Amino acid sequence: MEGAARAVSKRRLITLTLAVILSLPTGCVYYNTFYHARSAAREAELLRKARPPETPPSSAELDLLERAAEKSGRVIQIHPDSAWADDALLLLGTTHYHQERYESAERRLTEFLTHYPESDLLPDAQYMLASVLLKRGNPVLAETYLVPLAEAQPRHRLSDDALVLIGMAYHDRKQYDEAAESYEQVLEQFNGSDRRAEVRFLSAENYEAMGDLDSAAVQYSLVPRERGSRTIAFESRMRLAQVDLDRGRADESLEVLNELERRTDDRDELDRVQLLKGRALEVEGDVAEAITTYEGLAASHKRSDAAAEAFYRIGLIHRDHYEQLDAAVESFQSAKEEASRSDAAALANEGIRDIEKLRGFLATIEESE
Repeated sequence: MEGAARAVSKRRLITLTLAVILSLPTGCVYYNTFYHARSAAREAELLRKARPPETPPSSAELDLLERAAEKSGRVIQIHPDSAWADDALLLLGTTHYHQERYESAERRLTEFLTHYPESDLLPDAQYMLASVLLKRGNPVLAETYLVPLAEAQPRHRLSDDALVLIGMAYHDRKQYDEAAESYEQVLEQFNGSDRRAEVRFLSAENYEAMGDLDSAAVQYSLVPRERGSRTIAFESRMRLAQVDLDRGRADESLEVLNELERRTDDRDELDRVQLLKGRALEVEGDVAEAITTYEGLAASHKRSDAAAEAFYRIGLIHRDHYEQLDAAVESFQSAKEEASRSDAAALANEGIRDIEKLRGFLATIEESE
């Protein structure tokens, strides 16, 4: 088939250096366009891998994805018969997937399977199509592409990725036991996988959904030991602290949070650490130290959502622990002043109204006596 011949020829060209390719009298323009598309996509992928699973992409990542989509689309439109057309079509479908343009991604990847069934990029296209199908709520069809990849002998370079997606498909269908088995299989069989930190994170989330907080804690604690980004390591420590708190181990939660507080320089991350530390201190019964922690945060990050939440928590302590309604109202007002449009400000408004109702109720009782 002509497409297969082009694919084989193209693979040989890959072994040439970029300088040689660009020195050829023909093909320079479209290869250069594809080269820049692929470079942008790779940079976006590095940014994606550096953030925790299920967190939104940064503006820089979105800009790179848009650049990759624009340039790969140009190759397909202007040079549909080039040796790089199948690469560009796969890249476009993949980019649309990461842009959450799932309908377009499915259309492009299905087009790839139709036009390039002999391409050596076929497994990549099948894997990406399965990813899209999962996002579009069709896990059964997705697994028809994933299972052969996961069970391939000898193992394909996408076997671990396919098994991870199968685990995610089970998790989405609330088949948590099967998801746990898939994640464990990745960890047992793919020691060299670059997704091990992510898999442990996903496994921990799956155990949380099962209600198995002990197993979740174990997996979260192991994430930083795997090769991965600092961001996912930080996130796993935060989740571990929350899980420890949820299972009634405030002292262990505080150990994790105190370590993070010492090692964290990023202000937004430190806000999260100190807010959760305050909650852990409340659970442990040290409300005075909790207030000190909240006040320190508010002083260090004025006019922020975190400062508003800190004052809201202080207000709750004054109201519920000390029964000091005036001090509670003052703290709630401070929460509104710090960030008037924040969720904490809205909750503080409700807190003030509740205290006003309580005072009215108490006044009515006094009058009746």
